[in-house]
Amino acid sequence: MKEDLSSVPFQFSLTYADYPERPNTLFSEEKGPIAAINIQLKAERKITFNQSNNKTVSNDHFHFYLKLGKNQQIAPLKENCEQKLKTKDWTYKIKTEDESYDYIFFLYQGNKALSYSFENPFSLEIFNLIIKNDLKYKGTFLQIHFNYIKHSGLEVPSLCVSEEGKQDVNWNNSSETTIDLAIEKLDKKAIFPFVAQWINVPNVLNDGRTENTLSLRLFNSSEYNSLNFNQNATIAIQVNNDDETGLSSDENIKNIKIDFKRGKENTRNDWTLSPLASFVNRTCILSSSQTDIILQPSDYIDIEFSEIVTDYLSGTAMFVLNYSGFVGFPDGQITVPVQKASLYCSNNIGVGTTTPTAKLDVNGTLNVTEKASFDDDVEIQGSLSGKEGKLNINDQVNFQKEIKSLGCIDTSEKIKEEGNELIPKGTIVMWNGSTAPKGWSLCDKTNGTPDLRGRFIVGYNPNDSDYNLIEKSGGEKEVTLTKEQMPKHSHSSRLESIGIRYWKRSFEGSNGSPNTMVNGNEDGCSPFSDLHSFETGGDKPHENRPPYFVLAYIMKL
Repeated sequence: MKEDLSSVPFQFSLTYADYPERPNTLFSEEKGPIAAINIQLKAERKITFNQSNNKTVSNDHFHFYLKLGKNQQIAPLKENCEQKLKTKDWTYKIKTEDESYDYIFFLYQGNKALSYSFENPFSLEIFNLIIKNDLKYKGTFLQIHFNYIKHSGLEVPSLCVSEEGKQDVNWNNSSETTIDLAIEKLDKKAIFPFVAQWINVPNVLNDGRTENTLSLRLFNSSEYNSLNFNQNATIAIQVNNDDETGLSSDENIKNIKIDFKRGKENTRNDWTLSPLASFVNRTCILSSSQTDIILQPSDYIDIEFSEIVTDYLSGTAMFVLNYSGFVGFPDGQITVPVQKASLYCSNNIGVGTTTPTAKLDVNGTLNVTEKASFDDDVEIQGSLSGKEGKLNINDQVNFQKEIKSLGCIDTSEKIKEEGNELIPKGTIVMWNGSTAPKGWSLCDKTNGTPDLRGRFIVGYNPNDSDYNLIEKSGGEKEVTLTKEQMPKHSHSSRLESIGIRYWKRSFEGSNGSPNTMVNGNEDGCSPFSDLHSFETGGDKPHENRPPYFVLAYIMKL
């Protein structure tokens, strides 16, 4: 659906921070408040101020202009008095020659384009946007003029420099929208500029033990006008203790500590606090101690309430400020709310702490009965317990103290201690099984493991040549002893004595010869001895191992 470029894409208004109840008003004064030119875009629209190489604003070189009905001159602009823009990225030019209108041309001087959307409205602050008028005329109008352009493929209106911005774009038309302005004589005393607001987040933990601190700032919100106090000026601060809007019990409120400082210079000699540093009957009073105290524009008084302890139910509590003695203003009352809650919420969330340093800061025990999921680091300084279910962590978890588990700790990554893995890579342990668990490998010379099948392990010793190298191996399953390896020993032997006896004989007869011939002429005997030795042993290797039990060696991968 194409953009209807005939419709005005935004709402235009003129507002004042000091006087929010008087929008679309011009003041007839010598010195006026800061005005804001606001452009609130309609839904799904965008407005763009393109950068310009030419930084000089003129009648034909601008981003947009305002047109003011004649007879009401823009006095400081025409006279070039103190009027100026609050931001240096914009400049302006006044044209008053026209008989019917006065013009203010605005040019954006930045080096990159500015874009604004419905969620990001445009606001340009301008000092002293006032007129010279004798109040003969009670009203006028202010008109903003802009040009529609359509970039290639983009049907969104933009504001652009009228000459340079026309290059390479399709100009559809120009349009303007008008607001009616009231002209008033500003009664500066009619608007009470004394404001009370919390400096820190006005939340207190109602756990009955946390000591909370709140800082209240009382300040003059006017940009130009001072606040005067007479000598009897007081600001009575009261804290309720009822069930619905009460802060805490009477006993706890009495224990609250109170301190204050005056302005940026931290002086405090022109105000006194009674009672000193505490509440009495749930009330403390800040009183002026001098005549005609002046609170300059943007000056302030800071009051700190510390050691606030409460166990009241969650909800809103009230600090009530009753003031009197402001010169030119009636007495009145200001109420500032405080939230009691079990959670402290600012940019971070605190449980049991009012100074959370993380998105969720828990001072105490965190019990999770359902699933808890963490996408980033988890740092736990106290205890983490869970009765049922699982704790699934996609990244890492760091424990600064001990971790105890009554069940299984199952992680797909490694658990580390002091930055190191609990079981370093390369650790070798004995394993009762023939298959290694996940992340481990049998020491069988695969996956970079040593072959420890059927092996004993000895300790590394750099001073022993047998054990001075990692992965050095040696030794035998069985051994056959050599003669040199045998201990000294002796064997028994048998000695036999053998004798040979011989005789001399004579035989008579003619038909034979003697059977035996013995040399010598006499009978005799010749003894001799014989030494016998006997072999023993089987020459087989013997068992070289102590009693054993077989387990597998596995190594951490």
